[in-house]
Amino acid sequence: MIMGAQRLHPDFPVAEGRHPLDREWSLFLPAKFNRRTADGNLVLWRPGLTAWAAIWSNTGNESAGQRLARIKNTATADAAFVRETWRERLLFLIYRLHGSTEDERGPTLYCFVLADSGHVELAIHFDHEHDMPIAESICASVRNARLERMGLRS
Repeated sequence: MIMGAQRLHPDFPVAEGRHPLDREWSLFLPAKFNRRTADGNLVLWRPGLTAWAAIWSNTGNESAGQRLARIKNTATADAAFVRETWRERLLFLIYRLHGSTEDERGPTLYCFVLADSGHVELAIHFDHEHDMPIAESICASVRNARLERMGLRS
């Protein structure tokens, strides 16, 4: 169930549909979300679901596979629901962590989308299991404009 705009925070801008993360990366929001930046990252949220997005450049000129291996080495051993897929020249790593009772956080879906030029890191926190498909759809919607300009759909 996607909640309506009436529950969004009135003091923050609203984003919906195809939304740019920067000049190269974008994602699709299936409903209206508030947006802001925090600690240099984009935060998109609505009641019950918050997505943090960080963009990383490939300054070390590593392949997507090399960066994926490094990312996987830092992922917690508690990761569940781990999937790696290639889709149209993008490498996706998705995994889930269950919430912590110490800080009352719900489950989190982590998503890394890697291209030659860099990658997007998403951490999508959700309060209810029925929002897991929304988190997955946001992750799957990440696109790379550079690849699309080259005629290589992302």
